Amino acid sequence: MTANQVFLVHSQLKDSNPDRSEFALQFTKTQDVLRQEPYRLDLNTASTEQLFTETDLPFHAEFWILKDRQSGQFLGRISANLSNPHPQYGFLGFFEAVDFSAAQALIFKALDWLKAMGASIALGPINLYTWLPYRFRVKSDGPTFGFEPVHPPEYPLWFQEIGFQSGYGYHSDGLDGLESMVESTESDYKNALSLGYSFRIWNSSVFFEQEVPKLYEISMNSFQKNDFFVPIGFNFFRELYSPLKHKPLDLSLSLFICNSEGKDVGFFFNFLDSGYSVMKTIALLTEARGLRLSNALIHASFKEAFARGVNQSVAALIRDGLQSESYSKKQKKIWRNNYEIFKINL
Repeated sequence: MTANQVFLVHSQLKDSNPDRSEFALQFTKTQDVLRQEPYRLDLNTASTEQLFTETDLPFHAEFWILKDRQSGQFLGRISANLSNPHPQYGFLGFFEAVDFSAAQALIFKALDWLKAMGASIALGPINLYTWLPYRFRVKSDGPTFGFEPVHPPEYPLWFQEIGFQSGYGYHSDGLDGLESMVESTESDYKNALSLGYSFRIWNSSVFFEQEVPKLYEISMNSFQKNDFFVPIGFNFFRELYSPLKHKPLDLSLSLFICNSEGKDVGFFFNFLDSGYSVMKTIALLTEARGLRLSNALIHASFKEAFARGVNQSVAALIRDGLQSESYSKKQKKIWRNNYEIFKINL
């Protein structure tokens, strides 16, 4: 940090701090000031961003804003927190910086704090936990979608220059041949019907009132064994879908699967974007596992998409090496975007 740089810092504590809302507002404003086109795609609204940084958290966290001492100009921001289930890991998130000098000051500040808190490995970028945006986009052959990490290309380069290395890899595949997926999953769809399962489209007219609570219940159950899973409250979860209020999606390809008693036991978040059918999230309750119901959901949704003339899809944000990569193997890959969580030993 240079003599002309100064940190504003705010501990994320559970007690009531009179400056808490003001700091959260300034933290949010930092991104709004520093982000330039074309890297402003689908940024959170100010109210959503402030909620994410102001809410009480079930783990230790700290937030910093870097400013120019003389002009008051925003130079960057960063957060650091311990991972709740794995306290040896620390996360760096909400990263923004005007240049490499600011990036160094912010990252080193956060790393020193994590080390003092007992973490031995730092991972980033992860905005508090994996419910919020995480990963850098590091290599791209395909187009940009709103669900992807969006940031200036120098951000991952700065992390690497400081000493971060590859930690966890992810990818999105652009695929051609939706019809082949419809055909290969038809038997699983018919089997689900024979077992009494049915499918229903997400109800857009009561989405936030009636559908989001069901998405919450299924998600909390389905993702428990995911890396760095942390349960979150319903109000926080509901806010994750708030972009749909400002940029509505056609949800007619997104489905719930219901058992013979009419209970929703799984969902498929699938939507159209730029001519692609985007496979965003599949989740099933534990009780519904092992029956190939994920394939049944894919069939029901893709069959409708294909009937509308769509024959390309995106397998979105898949962890490298996971079972879900098999979806890519059933279609012709036409492009791949790669993402990374970086790590560094403390």
